[in-house]
Formats: sequence, structure tokens, C-alpha cells
Amino acid sequence: FTGGISSEIPAITTDVWVDPVNGMDEGNTSGSIEQPFKTIEYAMSMVYSIDPNNPVIIYVVGTINSDTESFPIIISSSVTIHGFEGNATLDARGNSSVLLIVNVDYSTVIRNLTITGGNNTDSPGGGIVFFNSNPTLTHVTISGNTTDGYGGGMYLYDSDPTFTDVTISENSAGMSGGGVYSNFSEPIFENVIIEYNSTVQGHGGGIYLINSSNSTLSNVYITYNTANGVNYEVHGGGIAMDNSSPILSDVTLSYNSAVSSSYAKGGGIYCGNSYPILNRVLLHNNLAKHGGGLSLVN
Repeated sequence: FTGGISSEIPAITTDVWVDPVNGMDEGNTSGSIEQPFKTIEYAMSMVYSIDPNNPVIIYVVGTINSDTESFPIIISSSVTIHGFEGNATLDARGNSSVLLIVNVDYSTVIRNLTITGGNNTDSPGGGIVFFNSNPTLTHVTISGNTTDGYGGGMYLYDSDPTFTDVTISENSAGMSGGGVYSNFSEPIFENVIIEYNSTVQGHGGGIYLINSSNSTLSNVYITYNTANGVNYEVHGGGIAMDNSSPILSDVTLSYNSAVSSSYAKGGGIYCGNSYPILNRVLLHNNLAKHGGGLSLVN
């Protein structure tokens, strides 16, 4: 197999490093820790995973932002993006979404990273956009991202990613899904914190599940999220679901609110034509005009 920038350059099949301060792209065919690449985009063009079950790891050093990287960073092949140190960060600085993940399976892994600074004004998904993808994200923080549309932290379409030991916080959507907007998707959340997310004019301050988004949530804390609306009916400060039947086990929803000058339902959970299964779920100190803890409709 030959690939990378030129068909004459053999693709790299071993792990590589990306360092925006000390790295170099042009003419670099190594990507080693001694000779790192400068951008993830270049690294992605140079590597090839021979075994999808053991993909090449791209180690990220420090903070990668729009000074050196083009955003969104597109991930469309089997690879692991791994923060090499505890402060490894992808920061779009308000220029676009941070990650666009398209047509990848479970072998793609995002690990040990902070995803921040996403700002999508033209389409959904402030931090991460998933299309037809089932990657695994572990030890990741998705925080400080915004969109004028759906899914401040992330937008999922026809995707079933797994989130383990993930924090989704302080994201905002102009419409529904302050933290997460899930459409025709079945994400798995394990050991996840979803807090301080909000909508400006929409449902699901923390999470919005729609169109058979039969998600699984285990050991999840959903706290201090808000669904807002001005002269607009809003649902689900913590979780809003429409035509979806998720399974919640060992989940705590507290201090979430649905607030509207018009009508608000389900401070903690709103269920519209949905049939969730709740196992050991604690609803505590949630607020809405109708159904502070839980609102069931149809």
C-alpha cells in the first residue's frame, strides 16, 4: 500500500506524534516523537492502519488550535487520536466545529483529550459532528462549544458511538440539545457527567433524543442543565426524548430546569411518545412549570 501526500511515499503504519510547537509537516515522513508532525490533518494523510482492530495511534502534544490546524478536523478512517499529556486539547477558537467524524466504526478511538472552542453557525454540532459513525470516546472532556442550531456539545446522526469516562459541560445550542442532540442514533454513555449545558430556544438542556434514539445510559450524572425558551414551549431540562426509548440505569438527574415564558414541561425528564426503562434513577431538585421531575406525554 502506498498513500499519504504522494503515491510515491509509503504510508506510515506505526504510531506517530503531532506537536504544533516543535513539529513539521512538509517533507516529514517520520512523525516520530523526535520528529513529530505539526498538524493532525497531515498526520491523518500519512498513516494507514493495517489492522483495524489495532489502529495507528496519533499522539497529540499540547494544544492544537486554528493557528496551525484547519478545523473541523475530519476523521474518516480507522485511527486512534490520543492526548499524549494531561493537557492535550483541540481548540477551534470559535471558527467551526472541532471534529467531524464520518463513516467510521468501533475501531476509531478518541482518548485523553479536551474538545473545546467549537462554534458552528451554519449547521448542527458545536463540538463534534457524527455521521454514520460508531467510534469510542474515553477520558474526553467536551466543553465550551456552541451552535446556533442543534447539539451544542455534539450532534449525532445515524451513529452509535460509545462514551466512557466523558464529561460534557458548558455547551450551548441555539435550538435543541445543549449538550447532546441524538437523531436516529443509539449512543452508549457509561460513567459520564453531563452538566451546565443549555439551549437558547429548544428542548433537552442536557440531552435531546429523537427518532428512535434508543440510547443506553449507565452511571451517568445529569445536573444543572437548562432548556430555555422565550414565547416558546420547551421540554426536558436534563433529558428530552421524542419517539425514543432509552435505558437509564444508575442515573442521577438533579438541579435541571425547563424555563419558558410560554410553557415548560419536565425539569428532569420529558418523555414524548417514548417508552424509557428506568432502573435506579434519582430525580432530585429539578424545576419546570409542569412536571418538575418527570413529564410523560402520549
